[in-house]
Amino acid sequence: MEKDLNYCLSLDYPFIVSTIVEDGEKAIVARFNDLPNCIGAGETIEESIQNAMDAKQALFTVMLEQGNKIPEPAEYSESIDLTTNPQIHQWLAETAAQEGLTINQFINQIIAEAKKLKTSNS
Repeated sequence: MEKDLNYCLSLDYPFIVSTIVEDGEKAIVARFNDLPNCIGAGETIEESIQNAMDAKQALFTVMLEQGNKIPEPAEYSESIDLTTNPQIHQWLAETAAQEGLTINQFINQIIAEAKKLKTSNS
């Protein structure tokens, strides 16, 4: 399949929206995880996302015109390998058991709570 502009724009590139403050000025920024320096800023979330999408299209257009390969979005699986020391493993196992959870369920709960906390502090 030829990877033309329409194909590349149809791919789902995850992005993060955050608020930044510089010199007392606030802006909302949308930044693509897999496309370094491809961002959009605006006064609203919608404006920053639209500007990021426009920047992505402009970036892809230039890359294709120059014959450069466009990176495809990263694919993520449902599992990760985790190596830890025996004391942390023991604490995870014991605490999970006390909560009536498996270690995997407990770790997922911790990660979800940390993500929620980070999101609320952004």
